[in-house]
Amino acid sequence: MKITSKIFFLALFTAAFSSQTYAKGLNDQTLEVVISKPRQDVSIETLLKTDKKMEQVFVSKQPGYISREVGVAKDGTVIAIVHWKTMHDAEQAAQKFMENSTAAERVKMSDTSLFSHYIIQK
Repeated sequence: MKITSKIFFLALFTAAFSSQTYAKGLNDQTLEVVISKPRQDVSIETLLKTDKKMEQVFVSKQPGYISREVGVAKDGTVIAIVHWKTMHDAEQAAQKFMENSTAAERVKMSDTSLFSHYIIQK
């Protein structure tokens, strides 16, 4: 995926979720956006199963966690958007991420050359 496509999708998702959270009165949230693709030797099904487990055992247990959505583009790109109460909460979770074995397993399944991570203050 070209960088311009990544930026377009990031802007699209940010705009969509910004309007949704604004309507709910939660405009001061922080968004974490992760864009990845599975390695060639990993099926999308296997990656998504591990991704769900990572969400259940690590991400959802972090302070400030609100919600998380995951979608898969036609080309197999996986986009995850995590809603956090504050920028600090998102940054702290990111720092602890690789210390968790399930999270580390999920990262190992990704093509690191296509990995992007953003934390966005709304």
